[in-house]
Amino acid sequence: MRFKIAEVLFVCFIALTLACAQKAPTVKSQDFSPSRASDTAIKKDRFIVKGDEVYDRKTDRTGKRCNYGQTWDDQNNWCTGIIKRVPIDHAASEVEGIKGGWRIPDVNEMMSIMDVSCGTEKDKAQGIFADVKSSEWYATSTPHGDSHVMAVECMGAQAKAAGVGNQMFSIIRLVREGK
Repeated sequence: MRFKIAEVLFVCFIALTLACAQKAPTVKSQDFSPSRASDTAIKKDRFIVKGDEVYDRKTDRTGKRCNYGQTWDDQNNWCTGIIKRVPIDHAASEVEGIKGGWRIPDVNEMMSIMDVSCGTEKDKAQGIFADVKSSEWYATSTPHGDSHVMAVECMGAQAKAAGVGNQMFSIIRLVREGK
């Protein structure tokens, strides 16, 4: 019996260690300079990138290139800073004071971003929507019952949406209408 308990504790310890390691910040060394990103078909056909913003011709919306809490670094062509994860039920109040019409996307808008960032073109998409975290939930403004909202994550090569509790901490991407 003791041996079984020790085995279970060891497996739990390993699982917890791996889960914590996935949350650690990583430094990307790949070159996603605008000159390389501008050669991708995905960018030419659909997106216009300007500084820290991406205009999507397909949806007529503009999105921030970085996660909430990060800023775009033009010199290094990457997002810098720490991602600000907030409980979903506080996300709307977090962003309501931001000027320029920025808001939390609905589930369809977030799926549109994540479909590009998670799919087969994800390496090319890094030059457009940088630092998308796989296997982490991105908040949306779409309600799902009384105490849940829809959230989106990269699951393998696909974006998946599901209802999650309002108290869950998540990442936010900001969007606004038009250019």
